[in-house]
Amino acid sequence: MNPYEHFFWNFALFHRKLRAWKVGVGGIFPDLIYMIPFLPRILSYRSYLEWMHDPLWDTIWDSLIARSVHSLCVWSTLFILLSIIPKREPFKYISPFLLGWGLHIAFDTLTHVSDGYALFFPLFDYRFPAPVSYWERAFHAGEYFWISHALKAVLLLLWIGCKLKRFLRRRKSS
Repeated sequence: MNPYEHFFWNFALFHRKLRAWKVGVGGIFPDLIYMIPFLPRILSYRSYLEWMHDPLWDTIWDSLIARSVHSLCVWSTLFILLSIIPKREPFKYISPFLLGWGLHIAFDTLTHVSDGYALFFPLFDYRFPAPVSYWERAFHAGEYFWISHALKAVLLLLWIGCKLKRFLRRRKSS
């Protein structure tokens, strides 16, 4: 998935919760941690996917940091360690972020075919055989794009409709 899709779907799943934005930020964290240093190069390309053929991208994509933040082992270890802290207060504030990060790993597992990360890095090199790729045409990327963006558009329209309906009710009652 693209980072904006991770944010959208994570936020959409928890939109009624107070800290939904933290779930969204947690959802883009694994990609941002290594894309931010590469951002100036990404912006210099004319085409959206052109930067994926940059040799530096392969180095960044295969880095220890990128593999670590996409690892279920690393995530679950951090989650367990933070949840057993004697004072629960810090975990309460970071748990939405961790939830978003975990959802990122789950969504990536389902949408990366040839370029998926090892799910249990550094213990095993197992890669889940994803059913669809968000960017590889041979693995239904076109269909994925249209279905994903159509669903996002429907959800946005429903959200706007609910907000508008609530606004009009308040206006009518006052």
